Amino acid sequence: MYTKQQQLEYLHKMQKLRQFNVLKDDIHLTYQYRNRNKAKANVHTLQDKIQEEIAEMVLDTGYVSTYEIDEILLDNNVSQTVDEIIEETLTKERKRIHKDESRYVDAAVDKHIDKYSQFLDNRIKTEARRLVDKVIIIEGQAIENGATPAEARQQVKDYVATHGKARTKNIIKDAVHSQECNISFIQALDEYRYKVWMNGRSKSGTREWHKARNITPVPIDEPFEIYGPYGKKLSMYPGDLDSGAENVANCKCWLRYTNRKPSGLGKTYNIPETSYLHDRSTGERIKNTFSNIRSKVTGKIKDVSSTIRNKFGF
Repeated sequence: MYTKQQQLEYLHKMQKLRQFNVLKDDIHLTYQYRNRNKAKANVHTLQDKIQEEIAEMVLDTGYVSTYEIDEILLDNNVSQTVDEIIEETLTKERKRIHKDESRYVDAAVDKHIDKYSQFLDNRIKTEARRLVDKVIIIEGQAIENGATPAEARQQVKDYVATHGKARTKNIIKDAVHSQECNISFIQALDEYRYKVWMNGRSKSGTREWHKARNITPVPIDEPFEIYGPYGKKLSMYPGDLDSGAENVANCKCWLRYTNRKPSGLGKTYNIPETSYLHDRSTGERIKNTFSNIRSKVTGKIKDVSSTIRNKFGF
């Protein structure tokens, strides 16, 4: 009969063993959340400042114009602050996990910084503009239900404290996940021949069209076919920005890499032009083309030399 302490120690060891085995499958699961949590805290602090100012103006004056909201956003330097937060987060994540630098990895980081800065900037501004009508509705309903002005004001503040926070949090989480999947995939290209789509780590939250049984394994340099609500999309890895928002947002899927041909391997496809790796593939094709041309020219020169020697008896 084991004591509770022994049982806890056993469970702790099993957890560590499971984590070790999972880490062997894919490097992007070595997540630690320090950088992500810092980014979330900074973004939410920015949102608090903006949204509290908007709410106060609505409560005091009854309405805030679009021009006034834009002035608040400009005064808080939203776009530049968001750029700095995303750049710091993704750069630190790359340095923490992936020590080897290459132009392909650097390009992937730059791409994710650019795209997710835009996503987050647009989301913060959109939620700020939506807040005006929400404040008016919440205050009005509170008064109708018998709340005092002070109580109605507090209900508005309670709402403002959470307004839009989940959406911005998810954007930061998606940015880290998408970049890690991209970089891990780039690094796996030099070592593995095939890739297998794996379900997200949430047992109940995986979208149906992202379940592994619905996605055929493919050679490592070719895209997966994903059949979602908007039709077929091609994705080189989970979180591929070229596969559309419905395949990127809240995705927790990952890849298993192997050199053994997986069962159910479908026919091959070329890397789509919209994919990040298309430039790499094009470069390799150019290199191969020059190599083939050089071989053909060399072969023709040898043939001509042989003909001349035979004709003149050299």
